[in-house]
Amino acid sequence: MLKLLVAVLLMVTGVRTVEAQESYTPSPSVGANNLEAFEGILDFSVWVESAIAFSSYDPGIYLRGAVQSSNQIVSVRGIVLGSAVGSDVYSPYHFEELGLMYGWASDPDVISYSVSTGISMIRIAEEGQPIPELSTAFPVDLSFSFRPTPLVGIGLTAFANINTVETLGGVALRLDIGFLR
Repeated sequence: MLKLLVAVLLMVTGVRTVEAQESYTPSPSVGANNLEAFEGILDFSVWVESAIAFSSYDPGIYLRGAVQSSNQIVSVRGIVLGSAVGSDVYSPYHFEELGLMYGWASDPDVISYSVSTGISMIRIAEEGQPIPELSTAFPVDLSFSFRPTPLVGIGLTAFANINTVETLGGVALRLDIGFLR
């Protein structure tokens, strides 16, 4: 936690560690190497993903927060599809999920990929069903990311939710923001 706090302070203030010298004159590139100094402090990556999701339901929203250390990734995923995106969450034909996932990821780099699975709680409403059914499920993610900068990237995720009510799959076009590599 202390490493993260120090890293954020370095990022925000643009301060660079300098040995004490009697006659120090700041160079014009004082803030230029902040990101490189910051990258050396964290031994993990952390980011959020926000996406437009497409599935057998109407389009919806896909959100995920992830932490990666080495090749292990832990994430929390939320998906809302169909009419649940609108104001009437009890209208027929919608899907909601909140899940906790664990998986394997490639080393954080410009091009990265991962696979994750876990457990989730879902609510699905179908035609003629007045109240959505609450159930447990097994979420699955296969992700591909292009991260041209260490702070922002884009990606594509194939997602699935395996459950007893109605198994669901889809694709999400993502924007990743965080400390990606």
